[in-house]
Amino acid sequence: MMQHTVCDDSVLLKQGWIAIKGRLPVLRNMGVVNFTAQSRYQTLNFTLHLSKTGSFFELVYLPTDMTLLNLDILQDSIEHDAIVVKLRRVLWPERMYLMSKRVWPAFKNIHRFRRYRAGLFWYTPLLSINKAYQIASWFRNHSPNIEYDEWLGDFDEVTPEEARSIIAYSTQLRSKAPKVIVLVDAREYGVFQLEDVLKTLTRQLYRQFETWVLVADENQKDQFAKRLTGDRFTTEEGLLTELKQQPSSALVLWLGKGAYLSQHALTWFIDSAKAQPDFSMVYSDHDVLNEQGQRVSPQFKPDWSSTFAKVSAYPGNVLLFPLAQVTDYLQAEHYTCLSAYALMLSAGCLSSAPKVLHIPSVLWSHNEAYLTSFDAHVEKPVLEETLRLEKIDARVSILESGFFRLHYELLKADVQVSIIIPTRNMLHLLKPCVGSVLTKTERVSYEIIIVDNNSDEEDTLSFMHDCQQQYENVRVVHYADGFNFSAINNFAASFAKGDYLCLLNNDTEVITPSWLFEMLSTLQAEPNVGAVGARLLYSDNHLQHAGDLIGGGGCADHLHGAIAYDDPGYMHRAVLPQDLSAVTAACVLTPKSVFETLKGLDAENLCVAFNDVDYCLRVREAGLRVLFTPYAELYHHESVSRGLDKSLKQRRRGKREANYMRKRWKDIIGNDPFYNPNLNYVRSDFSLNANPRVKRPWE
Repeated sequence: MMQHTVCDDSVLLKQGWIAIKGRLPVLRNMGVVNFTAQSRYQTLNFTLHLSKTGSFFELVYLPTDMTLLNLDILQDSIEHDAIVVKLRRVLWPERMYLMSKRVWPAFKNIHRFRRYRAGLFWYTPLLSINKAYQIASWFRNHSPNIEYDEWLGDFDEVTPEEARSIIAYSTQLRSKAPKVIVLVDAREYGVFQLEDVLKTLTRQLYRQFETWVLVADENQKDQFAKRLTGDRFTTEEGLLTELKQQPSSALVLWLGKGAYLSQHALTWFIDSAKAQPDFSMVYSDHDVLNEQGQRVSPQFKPDWSSTFAKVSAYPGNVLLFPLAQVTDYLQAEHYTCLSAYALMLSAGCLSSAPKVLHIPSVLWSHNEAYLTSFDAHVEKPVLEETLRLEKIDARVSILESGFFRLHYELLKADVQVSIIIPTRNMLHLLKPCVGSVLTKTERVSYEIIIVDNNSDEEDTLSFMHDCQQQYENVRVVHYADGFNFSAINNFAASFAKGDYLCLLNNDTEVITPSWLFEMLSTLQAEPNVGAVGARLLYSDNHLQHAGDLIGGGGCADHLHGAIAYDDPGYMHRAVLPQDLSAVTAACVLTPKSVFETLKGLDAENLCVAFNDVDYCLRVREAGLRVLFTPYAELYHHESVSRGLDKSLKQRRRGKREANYMRKRWKDIIGNDPFYNPNLNYVRSDFSLNANPRVKRPWE
């Protein structure tokens, strides 16, 4: 720990309110900073919470004259000259304005349960603006770890009052909603197991539905019928005939093996279907019911990603379909088996215009007694047939984790990739970067374009000259203007001969020889892909990048945090391919035609930061997908070549670019479809959000 003196006993701070504003260089795991104010008779301690960029601002009341103010910083490797702290006295009108500016947004951004629990009611600012400011500051600066059982008590428990609201809302839905069939997959159930599941259905607050039980054969049907009456039993062979007799507007909720519905699940499922009548499938979040009857391991899922769904079956075992979606599948030539996974792929990948909806709420629990509802060995033929119908050339294998891996083939092998590597000096980084590309890149034709941004070190200039002379596929182009990452890459792209552009930082090193093949084959094989990102590691083999979160840390941040190399991450998302909102341009592959159509990176508004995130969002805005593949691995020594923003000019530029992003992408900042509103946006580590922004239909 180090101590930084803000002002000593030569300065007398009078009693009253002061504003403390400053900025510290941000180091990983820095935590909080303690602020100490001392007088002859009293010592006061305050906590200053840092933003993602290391800035802080607090209003503090000094009850008596103070003569010594210190910052106690947990890190001891910070230079005192890099610490910026300003103090000023704040009078009553400005104090009221600044406090209100922090308090009122809390009513919009913080869930009412959390506000009430902390003591922030609608009348609190009227009674005591100081108290309201303290509570709002705690919420603004503090993102506590919250246990799932506590989270359930705050945000998932259905109180008697809320149950009445749900019943009233369900009554309104029933008057307009179509017929609902709950199809219980009981082919692997015994009588007592089925009874247990059916009991959960009797607790549904939406009551207008029929329960159908899917049985394996007539023998199982007879066993169930002896104990259970009033339910409709059907075999897989007879299901199509019976469904055809139902109204065409009917909805089918597949209730798979080991799945128990929450009491408000049907209400929410039906509401989603009613809001989007042309939907092809609806799925929700879920958790696990352990042997002690406790709900654990919540699975807060991203919105629909066909790639992630194929390899992991993440939507789960409870799915809502239009009747036609199920009957069309049962009549299709490729129909071989009936399962949640097969229905999911049919609805999400093979429909003419799939519209898959995701409810960001835990609406069912998977009984831990059923180890899994997904058997990769059984479902492998289903995936292979789906890929064939999609005309995706890929071989399927099963990983040790039980998930699938798709081994894509190149649709066009005679294409070239232009790898763009900007640099200014930094031979110790550039040389291993270029060397690793030249020695480890397999199965893809490529050229390397080194963009020299005013290098003036002789060894760097000599290396670039020698590379150009020694390798036919290496070129050096010179960008003479000042550092502008976007402009540099756009400039280099104009020289590219390849059909695809790979933007690659000079502080990267290739790990897997198939890195470029994996990215290129993914981009070619998967439909409508505009960018593919790689899995990047720090030098110590901790994860650096497996995709970006839009809104993380206030603007954008890498998912997962610096987890260990062999840590699969939340829902195995650090090691499985998936759709994302953005990936980093430290290593990204994109078609040159798309890059040119979108006019490259934004060199006007985003010279240094967030230009890659902005590019990916524009790719998605154009109707194309952004994918992450974990099978292209590189080391990335992040920002080593450029360094951290230290000067006032750099900090102002960084703030300006962040503000541009928040304005340009205000609808997605903090609402990333491939994260989840129940997860923490302050830390992009998939921890629980203490202030989830999920509105229930009946609220």
